Amino acid sequence: MTPNSPSTLQLVCTDFDGTIHLEGTHPPVGTEFQELIAKLQSEGVRWVINTGRDLSSLMEEMARSRLSVKPDYVVVVEREIYRHDGACYLSHHAWNDRCTRIHEQLFARLRHELPPLFSWINENFGASVFEDAWSPFCLVASNLDESMAIVRRFEEWAKAWPEVTVVRNDVYARLSHVEYNKGTALREVARLCGSDADRTFVAGDHVNDLPMLRPDLARWLMAPGNCVEEVRAAVEHAGGWVAPHKASEAVAEGLRRCLLRGALVDKQ
Repeated sequence: MTPNSPSTLQLVCTDFDGTIHLEGTHPPVGTEFQELIAKLQSEGVRWVINTGRDLSSLMEEMARSRLSVKPDYVVVVEREIYRHDGACYLSHHAWNDRCTRIHEQLFARLRHELPPLFSWINENFGASVFEDAWSPFCLVASNLDESMAIVRRFEEWAKAWPEVTVVRNDVYARLSHVEYNKGTALREVARLCGSDADRTFVAGDHVNDLPMLRPDLARWLMAPGNCVEEVRAAVEHAGGWVAPHKASEAVAEGLRRCLLRGALVDKQ
C-alpha cells in the first residue's frame, strides 16, 4: 500500500482479552505486537481497544501487563468511548451521555421483570447474578454450558423487549440496548478518526466481538487461532483470516499481512 492510496490503513481495532492479551504468557501482550503498534502510531494510524472490561479494569490490566504503547481510543463495557489526550483518557461525552441516558431509561422500564428470572437462576444453577452500573442483570456462570442455558432463557424473555440485547462473553453476560455494541462504537471511533471501513483493521476472538467483525465496518477482518467457533465461522464467511497463532502473535502477523500484501487472505 502506498501512503495515500485508498486502502491505506488508518484504524486498528482490537479486542483485549484473548485477542491481544493472553493470561499465563509472558509478556501477556507480545513485544512484537507492541512494537508494530508503536510504529503504526508514529505514522498516524490510530489504535482502539474495544473491550467488555470497564475502564478501571482495563487500565489496571494494561498497567500490570506493562504495555509500552497506549491505545488512542478505548471502548469499554462494549459501548462507552474514551479518547487519550496524551495524559489520560477523556470521555466522549456526546456519545457516552446519550448512551447512559438511553440505558437508564430502558432499564427503568424493564427492571421490575427481572426478580423472577433471578430466582429461576438461583434455584437451578450455581451462577452469580447481580446488578452493576452498566446493567440490571449481570451474570458470572460456573461454566460455559450454564452460561449458555441462562442466556437462552434471557434471550427468550428479551423477545418482548426489541430494544434489549443479551451480551455474552464466555461465562459472563449483561443486558444492553441494541443501538450500542462493539460495532456501533467502532463506527463512531472511525468517524472521530476520519477513517472508514476500507481503511480499518479489526481483530476479535469471542462472541461479543461479532458486532465489529463485519465487512461493512472493516476491510481487514481477522481472529486469532484461539477464537471461539462462532467467531471463526463468521470471520471466514466474511472473507477474513483466522490465524494459526494465538492472541497478539496472531494479530501482529495479521497486521504484517495487511501492510505488506494489502490483504489478509490470498485470492484464488
